[in-house]
Amino acid sequence: MRSRLPRSLTLAFSVALAACQPPPATDQAPAAARARIAILTAMPIELAPFLDAAQIERREVINGRTHHVGTIDGADVVMAAFGISMVNATMGAQLVLDRFDVGAIVVAGIAGGASPEIRIGDVTVPARWVQYQEHVFTDASRTGWRRGWRNEDLGAYGMMYPQRVWATAPNIEADAEHLKLWFDVDGALLAATRALVADIALEQCTPGGECVEHEPVLRVGGNGASGPTFVDDAAYREWIWEVFAPDSFDMETAAIGHVAYANGVPYVGVRAISDMAGANPNENRVESFAPVAANNAAAVVRALIRNWPGVPAAE
Repeated sequence: MRSRLPRSLTLAFSVALAACQPPPATDQAPAAARARIAILTAMPIELAPFLDAAQIERREVINGRTHHVGTIDGADVVMAAFGISMVNATMGAQLVLDRFDVGAIVVAGIAGGASPEIRIGDVTVPARWVQYQEHVFTDASRTGWRRGWRNEDLGAYGMMYPQRVWATAPNIEADAEHLKLWFDVDGALLAATRALVADIALEQCTPGGECVEHEPVLRVGGNGASGPTFVDDAAYREWIWEVFAPDSFDMETAAIGHVAYANGVPYVGVRAISDMAGANPNENRVESFAPVAANNAAAVVRALIRNWPGVPAAE
Protein backbone atom coordinates (compact mmCIF):
# COMPACT_ATOMS: atom_id res chain seq x y z
CA MET A 1 0.00 0.00 0.00
CA ARG A 2 1.42 3.31 -0.98
CA SER A 3 -1.22 5.77 0.10
CA ARG A 4 -3.19 6.61 3.21
CA LEU A 5 -6.92 6.51 2.49
CA PRO A 6 -9.33 9.02 4.07
CA ARG A 7 -10.59 7.92 7.46
CA SER A 8 -14.18 7.56 6.25
CA LEU A 9 -13.13 5.20 3.46
CA THR A 10 -10.82 3.21 5.72
CA LEU A 11 -13.63 2.75 8.27
CA ALA A 12 -15.98 1.59 5.53
CA PHE A 13 -13.46 -1.01 4.40
CA SER A 14 -12.96 -2.16 7.98
CA VAL A 15 -16.70 -2.59 8.52
CA ALA A 16 -17.02 -4.57 5.30
CA LEU A 17 -14.10 -6.77 6.27
CA ALA A 18 -15.50 -7.45 9.73
CA ALA A 19 -18.65 -8.88 8.18
CA CYS A 20 -16.71 -11.70 6.50
CA GLN A 21 -14.42 -12.61 9.39
CA PRO A 22 -13.88 -16.25 10.44
CA PRO A 23 -14.51 -17.37 14.06
CA PRO A 24 -13.17 -15.21 16.91
CA ALA A 25 -9.42 -14.96 17.32
CA THR A 26 -7.50 -16.70 20.04
CA ASP A 27 -4.50 -15.09 21.65
CA GLN A 28 -1.05 -16.66 21.29
CA ALA A 29 -2.11 -20.01 19.81
CA PRO A 30 0.63 -22.54 18.94
CA ALA A 31 2.72 -21.66 15.90
CA ALA A 32 2.21 -23.48 12.60
CA ALA A 33 4.00 -26.79 12.21
CA ARG A 34 4.28 -26.68 8.39
CA ALA A 35 6.10 -24.28 6.10
CA ARG A 36 3.62 -21.69 4.91
CA ILE A 37 3.37 -18.89 2.39
CA ALA A 38 3.08 -15.61 4.28
CA ILE A 39 0.70 -13.22 2.51
CA LEU A 40 1.28 -9.75 3.93
CA THR A 41 -0.73 -6.60 3.22
CA ALA A 42 -0.86 -3.17 4.78
CA MET A 43 -4.64 -2.53 4.87
CA PRO A 44 -7.76 -4.63 5.43
CA ILE A 45 -9.04 -3.82 1.93
CA GLU A 46 -5.95 -5.56 0.53
CA LEU A 47 -6.37 -8.61 2.77
CA ALA A 48 -10.13 -9.02 2.27
CA PRO A 49 -9.99 -10.87 -1.10
CA PHE A 50 -7.69 -13.48 0.44
CA LEU A 51 -9.87 -13.99 3.50
CA ASP A 52 -12.91 -14.43 1.25
CA ALA A 53 -11.13 -17.26 -0.60
CA ALA A 54 -9.37 -18.95 2.33
CA GLN A 55 -10.25 -21.80 4.64
CA ILE A 56 -9.25 -20.49 8.06
CA GLU A 57 -8.05 -23.02 10.62
CA ARG A 58 -7.33 -20.59 13.43
CA ARG A 59 -6.45 -16.98 14.12
CA GLU A 60 -3.65 -15.72 16.32
CA VAL A 61 -3.43 -12.23 17.77
CA ILE A 62 0.21 -11.24 18.18
CA ASN A 63 1.28 -7.72 19.13
CA GLY A 64 -2.23 -6.51 18.35
CA ARG A 65 -2.31 -7.92 14.80
CA THR A 66 -4.50 -10.84 13.75
CA HIS A 67 -2.72 -13.61 11.85
CA HIS A 68 -5.07 -15.82 9.83
CA VAL A 69 -3.74 -19.38 9.53
CA GLY A 70 -5.23 -21.77 6.99
CA THR A 71 -5.19 -22.72 3.32
CA ILE A 72 -5.89 -20.92 0.07
CA ASP A 73 -5.93 -22.51 -3.37
CA GLY A 74 -4.37 -25.70 -1.97
CA ALA A 75 -1.49 -24.00 -0.16
CA ASP A 76 -0.78 -23.53 3.53
CA VAL A 77 -0.75 -19.82 4.35
CA VAL A 78 -0.52 -17.31 7.15
CA MET A 79 -2.05 -13.94 6.30
CA ALA A 80 -1.99 -10.56 8.03
CA ALA A 81 -2.62 -6.86 7.47
CA PHE A 82 0.27 -5.27 9.37
CA GLY A 83 -0.52 -1.57 8.86
CA ILE A 84 0.76 1.22 6.64
CA SER A 85 4.44 2.31 6.71
CA MET A 86 7.96 0.96 6.43
CA VAL A 87 8.13 0.47 10.21
CA ASN A 88 4.91 -1.55 10.39
CA ALA A 89 6.04 -3.59 7.39
CA THR A 90 9.37 -4.38 9.01
CA MET A 91 7.78 -5.39 12.30
CA GLY A 92 5.11 -7.45 10.59
CA ALA A 93 7.52 -9.35 8.37
CA GLN A 94 9.99 -10.17 11.13
CA LEU A 95 7.20 -11.21 13.49
CA VAL A 96 5.70 -13.66 11.00
CA LEU A 97 9.12 -15.18 10.36
CA ASP A 98 9.80 -15.51 14.09
CA ARG A 99 6.43 -17.05 14.99
CA PHE A 100 5.61 -19.24 11.98
CA ASP A 101 7.40 -21.72 9.75
CA VAL A 102 7.44 -19.59 6.59
CA GLY A 103 8.84 -20.78 3.28
CA ALA A 104 8.32 -17.52 1.37
CA ILE A 105 6.74 -14.07 1.71
CA VAL A 106 4.31 -12.52 -0.76
CA VAL A 107 3.58 -8.82 -0.35
CA ALA A 108 0.26 -7.82 -1.91
CA GLY A 109 -1.65 -4.58 -2.26
CA ILE A 110 -2.05 -1.28 -4.03
CA ALA A 111 0.56 1.25 -5.14
CA GLY A 112 1.21 4.45 -7.02
CA GLY A 113 2.33 4.36 -10.64
CA ALA A 114 5.61 5.97 -11.66
CA SER A 115 6.34 4.65 -15.15
CA PRO A 116 5.00 6.73 -18.07
CA GLU A 117 3.57 3.48 -19.47
CA ILE A 118 1.81 2.30 -16.31
CA ARG A 119 -1.94 2.75 -15.86
CA ILE A 120 -4.47 2.46 -13.06
CA GLY A 121 -5.55 -1.16 -12.59
CA ASP A 122 -2.31 -2.65 -13.96
CA VAL A 123 -0.48 -5.10 -11.71
CA THR A 124 3.29 -4.84 -11.29
CA VAL A 125 5.66 -7.56 -10.06
CA PRO A 126 9.10 -5.90 -9.97
CA ALA A 127 12.30 -7.93 -10.05
CA ARG A 128 13.88 -5.76 -7.35
CA TRP A 129 12.97 -3.10 -4.80
CA VAL A 130 14.77 -0.04 -3.45
CA GLN A 131 14.30 2.03 -0.27
CA TYR A 132 14.38 5.25 -2.26
CA GLN A 133 13.84 7.70 0.62
CA GLU A 134 16.92 6.88 2.70
CA HIS A 135 18.24 10.44 2.43
CA VAL A 136 20.90 12.82 3.58
CA PHE A 137 19.34 16.30 3.80
CA THR A 138 21.84 19.10 3.33
CA ASP A 139 22.10 22.65 2.08
CA ALA A 140 23.12 22.84 -1.57
CA SER A 141 25.90 25.30 -0.74
CA ARG A 142 27.79 22.64 1.24
CA THR A 143 30.61 20.65 -0.30
CA GLY A 144 32.31 17.36 0.52
CA TRP A 145 30.75 14.38 2.25
CA ARG A 146 27.80 16.28 3.70
CA ARG A 147 26.28 16.75 0.26
CA GLY A 148 26.72 13.34 -1.32
CA TRP A 149 27.66 11.01 1.52
CA ARG A 150 27.61 7.45 0.07
CA ASN A 151 25.44 8.90 -2.71
CA GLU A 152 27.67 7.98 -5.67
CA ASP A 153 25.53 8.11 -8.85
CA LEU A 154 22.06 8.70 -7.36
CA GLY A 155 21.88 12.47 -7.78
CA ALA A 156 19.59 14.62 -5.64
CA TYR A 157 16.16 16.20 -5.46
CA GLY A 158 16.87 19.64 -4.08
CA MET A 159 18.54 19.12 -0.73
CA MET A 160 17.65 15.39 -0.63
CA TYR A 161 20.44 12.95 -1.49
CA PRO A 162 19.28 9.29 -1.59
CA GLN A 163 21.54 6.73 0.07
CA ARG A 164 22.12 3.02 0.11
CA VAL A 165 21.16 1.18 3.30
CA TRP A 166 23.25 -0.92 5.66
CA ALA A 167 22.32 -4.60 5.59
CA THR A 168 23.41 -7.93 7.04
CA ALA A 169 22.80 -11.40 5.66
CA PRO A 170 22.75 -14.94 7.07
CA ASN A 171 25.74 -17.26 6.82
CA ILE A 172 28.31 -14.46 6.84
CA GLU A 173 30.42 -12.99 9.61
CA ALA A 174 28.33 -11.53 12.44
CA ASP A 175 27.85 -7.75 12.28
CA ALA A 176 29.43 -7.64 8.82
CA GLU A 177 27.29 -4.81 7.47
CA HIS A 178 27.42 -3.88 3.82
CA LEU A 179 25.78 -1.13 1.79
CA LYS A 180 22.94 -2.27 -0.44
CA LEU A 181 20.64 -0.46 -2.85
CA TRP A 182 18.43 -3.13 -4.47
CA PHE A 183 16.71 -6.12 -2.82
CA ASP A 184 16.06 -8.75 -5.50
CA VAL A 185 12.91 -10.86 -5.39
CA ASP A 186 13.10 -14.63 -5.73
CA GLY A 187 13.91 -15.66 -9.29
CA ALA A 188 11.69 -18.75 -9.33
CA LEU A 189 8.69 -16.77 -8.06
CA LEU A 190 9.31 -14.06 -10.64
CA ALA A 191 9.50 -16.66 -13.44
CA ALA A 192 6.30 -18.34 -12.22
CA THR A 193 4.54 -14.95 -12.24
CA ARG A 194 5.82 -14.13 -15.71
CA ALA A 195 4.20 -17.35 -16.96
CA LEU A 196 0.80 -15.94 -15.94
CA VAL A 197 0.92 -12.84 -18.15
CA ALA A 198 -0.92 -14.29 -21.15
CA ASP A 199 -3.82 -15.78 -19.21
CA ILE A 200 -4.55 -13.56 -16.18
CA ALA A 201 -7.91 -11.73 -16.16
CA LEU A 202 -8.02 -8.43 -14.25
CA GLU A 203 -10.88 -6.17 -13.20
CA GLN A 204 -11.57 -2.91 -15.01
CA CYS A 205 -14.55 -1.46 -13.10
CA THR A 206 -15.56 -0.67 -9.52
CA PRO A 207 -18.75 -2.18 -8.02
CA GLY A 208 -20.35 1.22 -8.60
CA GLY A 209 -19.64 1.06 -12.32
CA GLU A 210 -16.70 3.47 -12.58
CA CYS A 211 -14.18 2.00 -15.00
CA VAL A 212 -10.66 2.67 -16.20
CA GLU A 213 -10.41 3.41 -19.91
CA HIS A 214 -8.18 0.43 -20.72
CA GLU A 215 -7.96 -3.28 -19.99
CA PRO A 216 -5.49 -3.70 -17.09
CA VAL A 217 -2.44 -5.86 -17.69
CA LEU A 218 0.15 -7.73 -15.61
CA ARG A 219 3.70 -6.32 -15.84
CA VAL A 220 6.53 -8.53 -14.58
CA GLY A 221 10.11 -7.37 -14.08
CA GLY A 222 11.70 -3.96 -13.74
CA ASN A 223 11.95 -1.98 -10.51
CA GLY A 224 9.85 -1.11 -7.49
CA ALA A 225 10.46 1.55 -4.83
CA SER A 226 9.28 2.05 -1.25
CA GLY A 227 9.52 4.94 1.18
CA PRO A 228 7.83 6.36 4.27
CA THR A 229 5.90 9.18 2.57
CA PHE A 230 2.68 9.40 0.60
CA VAL A 231 3.50 10.94 -2.77
CA ASP A 232 0.99 13.01 -4.74
CA ASP A 233 3.25 15.42 -6.62
CA ALA A 234 3.99 15.24 -10.35
CA ALA A 235 7.48 16.78 -10.20
CA TYR A 236 8.70 14.51 -7.41
CA ARG A 237 7.15 11.49 -9.13
CA GLU A 238 9.04 12.37 -12.32
CA TRP A 239 12.32 12.57 -10.40
CA ILE A 240 11.66 9.15 -8.80
CA TRP A 241 11.19 7.71 -12.27
CA GLU A 242 14.34 9.35 -13.64
CA VAL A 243 16.56 8.03 -10.83
CA PHE A 244 15.08 4.63 -9.94
CA ALA A 245 12.73 3.82 -12.87
CA PRO A 246 10.11 2.03 -10.73
CA ASP A 247 6.91 0.85 -12.35
CA SER A 248 5.26 1.24 -8.95
CA PHE A 249 6.11 2.65 -5.56
CA ASP A 250 4.59 2.18 -2.14
CA MET A 251 5.29 2.46 1.58
CA GLU A 252 6.16 -1.13 2.55
CA THR A 253 7.54 -3.65 0.04
CA ALA A 254 11.25 -2.74 0.07
CA ALA A 255 11.25 -2.89 3.88
CA ILE A 256 9.91 -6.43 3.71
CA GLY A 257 12.48 -7.22 1.02
CA HIS A 258 15.18 -6.08 3.44
CA VAL A 259 13.80 -8.36 6.18
CA ALA A 260 13.59 -11.27 3.74
CA TYR A 261 17.19 -10.67 2.67
CA ALA A 262 18.44 -10.54 6.26
CA ASN A 263 16.65 -13.81 7.04
CA GLY A 264 17.47 -15.64 3.82
CA VAL A 265 13.79 -16.10 2.90
CA PRO A 266 12.40 -15.80 -0.66
CA TYR A 267 9.97 -12.95 -1.29
CA VAL A 268 8.04 -11.28 -4.08
CA GLY A 269 5.94 -8.11 -4.20
CA VAL A 270 2.69 -7.90 -6.17
CA ARG A 271 1.36 -4.34 -6.44
CA ALA A 272 -1.61 -3.06 -8.44
CA ILE A 273 -1.82 0.58 -9.45
CA SER A 274 -4.52 2.57 -7.66
CA ASP A 275 -3.41 6.09 -8.64
CA MET A 276 -0.73 8.00 -10.52
CA ALA A 277 0.83 9.81 -7.55
CA GLY A 278 0.13 13.32 -8.78
CA ALA A 279 0.40 12.74 -12.51
CA ASN A 280 -3.37 12.96 -13.03
CA PRO A 281 -4.47 16.48 -14.04
CA ASN A 282 -7.29 16.36 -11.50
CA GLU A 283 -7.62 14.82 -8.04
CA ASN A 284 -5.90 11.62 -6.93
CA ARG A 285 -7.92 8.55 -7.99
CA VAL A 286 -7.05 6.25 -5.08
CA GLU A 287 -10.49 6.55 -3.49
CA SER A 288 -12.18 5.39 -6.68
CA PHE A 289 -9.85 2.60 -7.77
CA ALA A 290 -8.31 1.17 -4.59
CA PRO A 291 -10.88 -1.69 -4.56
CA VAL A 292 -10.16 -2.57 -8.21
CA ALA A 293 -6.42 -2.48 -7.60
CA ALA A 294 -6.67 -4.59 -4.43
CA ASN A 295 -8.73 -7.24 -6.22
CA ASN A 296 -6.33 -7.30 -9.17
CA ALA A 297 -3.30 -7.77 -6.92
CA ALA A 298 -5.08 -10.61 -5.11
CA ALA A 299 -6.02 -12.27 -8.41
CA VAL A 300 -2.37 -12.37 -9.47
CA VAL A 301 -1.22 -13.69 -6.10
CA ARG A 302 -3.83 -16.46 -6.13
CA ALA A 303 -2.83 -17.45 -9.68
CA LEU A 304 0.81 -17.50 -8.56
CA ILE A 305 -0.07 -19.72 -5.60
CA ARG A 306 -1.85 -22.17 -7.89
CA ASN A 307 1.31 -22.34 -10.01
CA TRP A 308 3.77 -22.03 -7.14
CA PRO A 309 7.16 -23.69 -7.63
CA GLY A 310 7.43 -26.16 -4.76
CA VAL A 311 4.28 -24.97 -2.99
CA PRO A 312 3.67 -27.04 0.18
CA ALA A 313 0.63 -29.25 -0.04
CA ALA A 314 -2.14 -28.73 2.51
CA GLU A 315 -2.87 -31.69 4.75
